[in-house]
Amino acid sequence: MPVLKPPNSGLLFTFRAAAWAMQINTGTYASPVWAWLRGTSKIEPKTTATKQDDSDNDSDGYGSELVTKQKLDIAIEGKVKGERSLSSVVPDPGTTFLRALGTQVGYDNVADIRYWRTDDIDEGYRSYFAVEYTDVGGGNEDLQNYQATLSGRGKPTRIARPQTTPVNEVQRIRLIGTGLGGTFIAKFLGQSTAGLAPTATAAQVQTALTGLSTIGANNVAVTAVAGLNAWDVAFQGTLAGLDVPLIGLDTTALTGTGQGGEVTTLINGQAA
Repeated sequence: MPVLKPPNSGLLFTFRAAAWAMQINTGTYASPVWAWLRGTSKIEPKTTATKQDDSDNDSDGYGSELVTKQKLDIAIEGKVKGERSLSSVVPDPGTTFLRALGTQVGYDNVADIRYWRTDDIDEGYRSYFAVEYTDVGGGNEDLQNYQATLSGRGKPTRIARPQTTPVNEVQRIRLIGTGLGGTFIAKFLGQSTAGLAPTATAAQVQTALTGLSTIGANNVAVTAVAGLNAWDVAFQGTLAGLDVPLIGLDTTALTGTGQGGEVTTLINGQAA
């Protein structure tokens, strides 16, 4: 009989080792405030087993090992990064919090960490870790790097992988000028509304937009902006959680002094 051989693995997908995400809790365990560890280039969980030999006189000279303890460590490497403002760079809050813990002792040194796979391997964990943090670099041409070792305190808790929250897009239609009259037209994906007066109510603008086949009923909510000839259009329904195209605006039939208009995105839509 032919010897059993495994199938060819040439068409199999190989998972990336870098597909880990990690956050540190800067709040309390009951009311966590999760901060990203930005700039990481390595997140490497490693479980080390402690074994004891339980062989005896009847083991025919063979060892027989039994795992008596599991120890979890996570090695982290990264670059110290931050958000730039007009006058300074604010270091990444998550990395800053981790670094501060690394200078403490006892329970003041312990970090509450959650980490999970971002690919198709369904794994996520939360646990406490003792923190060892080291700044790396310092040469004339070096960037500021860091290394950290998180030493597990007990068995990690298996968690569901965190999910993103969908964000609905909000756009603002604004008319510009004084003494405005005439009409304007809103457009979306090749469809155009009938002419709308500059004094149109939010309900009228909403009715015009939802009447377009490219938007549809109940898929936008419109509110008037106080003090401006403007309306905020929030996408919802079947258009919720999408980065939708910008609404077009035709002001050629608008009258007045300095008449015109613009459409801006206030909030970019984002899927879950």
